[in-house]
Amino acid sequence: MKIAKVIFTISLLLFRRFWWRLFHKYVLRDFHPLVFFYVLAAFTSVASGVLSVRLAWAWVENGYVPATTALALSFFAITTLNSLFFAYWMDMQANAHLMIKLSVDGQRRGTPSNPSP
Repeated sequence: MKIAKVIFTISLLLFRRFWWRLFHKYVLRDFHPLVFFYVLAAFTSVASGVLSVRLAWAWVENGYVPATTALALSFFAITTLNSLFFAYWMDMQANAHLMIKLSVDGQRRGTPSNPSP
C-alpha cells in the first residue's frame, strides 16, 4: 500500500463529504447561513493564494513589494480567517445537541441540552 495514494484518497474523500454534508444538511434540509461563510472563506482563500503568488513574484522580480498587493492580500487573508472561524463557531452551535461531555474518570455525564449532576 502506497502512503501517498492513501493520503490523497482519504483527503479527497474528506473534502468531498464535507461539502456534501454542508449542502444536504444546511441547504436542502434546513437552510442555515453558515454555508455563506464557508463559501466566502473558500473564495477569499483562493484570492489570497493568487495574491500571495503575485506578491512573491513581484518581490523577486522587482525587489520590492507593491503596497496595493500587500494591502489586498492582508484584507483577503483576514476575511478568510474571520469567515472560516465564524462558520466553525456557527457549525458547532448548530451541532451542540450532539456533544457528549465526559468527566475526568471517563464516565459520560450528559449533554448540554440534558445535563446530569
